[in-house]
Amino acid sequence: MKRTLLMLTILAGLSLWLTGCGGGKETTNIHQKANDDIMENIPSWYMDPPKNDDDYLWATASETSRDLQMAVNKSKATANSDLARQMENNIDVLTKRFSQETGMNIDSKILTDFSETSKQLSRQALIGVSEDKKEIRNEEGVFRAYVLLKLPMGAMKENLLNQIKKENDLYTAIKATKAYQELDEAVEKLDERKKK
Repeated sequence: MKRTLLMLTILAGLSLWLTGCGGGKETTNIHQKANDDIMENIPSWYMDPPKNDDDYLWATASETSRDLQMAVNKSKATANSDLARQMENNIDVLTKRFSQETGMNIDSKILTDFSETSKQLSRQALIGVSEDKKEIRNEEGVFRAYVLLKLPMGAMKENLLNQIKKENDLYTAIKATKAYQELDEAVEKLDERKKK
């Protein structure tokens, strides 16, 4: 009898404990389904961001979190990743142009060095990223942060041109190409803007 009473007491205590642990705190789903209110509140600059040009690369991102700062940090990280991908693509295109314009007479080591230098400079250039716009929404207890980041291309181009000039073989091989002339002109325009 004592043993049965003890088992019932343990079971009752255990069930109360499990009930207390399992319920009570309401959670918020941060992975919400799209609804009309959310869709109507998306900033216009997010849906139609500025187009990339010779001066800037642009990236938008939107992320959610129950913590306001975490939502902002996540959206900035996503936009920065997008800018890094865009920068890598620009470097790849430029490397291919130099390769095509110089023909087969260029040493593959020179192109490899150029590619590595360019990628290293692109990673450094991400330091110049700035926030152009940011909006935060409260969506049923969840913060959604929208960000628009821009990356100035001028500093990257200037660094790239300086690096090319430092490496004599590379400079000799590509200074007559159209891609190099365009790069040089872009840096001259940047210098003119800095003087104003």
